[in-house]
Amino acid sequence: MLTAAHCFKSTDKENVVFVAGKINLKRAEPGEALSLAKSVTIYPKYRDKPDVNLYDLAIVKLKVPFCFNNFIQPIPMAVPGVIPTGNIE
Repeated sequence: MLTAAHCFKSTDKENVVFVAGKINLKRAEPGEALSLAKSVTIYPKYRDKPDVNLYDLAIVKLKVPFCFNNFIQPIPMAVPGVIPTGNIE
């Protein structure tokens, strides 16, 4: 799973609970799933700086992978050579 490295700067990586398929944080929902991190790899060039977070990437391997359903779906990766316009088709 791809996430932001700054999420782990003051957190014990092994105790972070990842939630997918969640819309309302105040109640349980039928499509949600939870998992803990098996491993967290922070991009080696990431440096936590107050004004800019270059390379703010981390890869998380989950102990229990999420299963896709109506509420949990993958996000397509960018197509090489295509510059995003910000428009939604």
